[in-house]
Amino acid sequence: MMLSTESAREWLVDAVARRKGFDPSQIAADWHFNELGLDSTDVLVLSDELAKWAGVEIDSATLWYFPTISRLAEHVASEAAAPA
Repeated sequence: MMLSTESAREWLVDAVARRKGFDPSQIAADWHFNELGLDSTDVLVLSDELAKWAGVEIDSATLWYFPTISRLAEHVASEAAAPA
């Protein structure tokens, strides 16, 4: 699957907006996940949903290593592009 950083960013903004009850336009991709009000349960669910959507392996700690939507989107896109 060819996955762009932009498509991963859009997916993440929409997913966070759904989980937290925001309009996607209210979310800045450079905000840290804790600024978005994500708790540990949110992080687990989001990382699982993202892994399934992107077709890559993501554990919940990944969100702490890449703590913004932009940084995580870049990471996911690069992981999706890497040879298996």
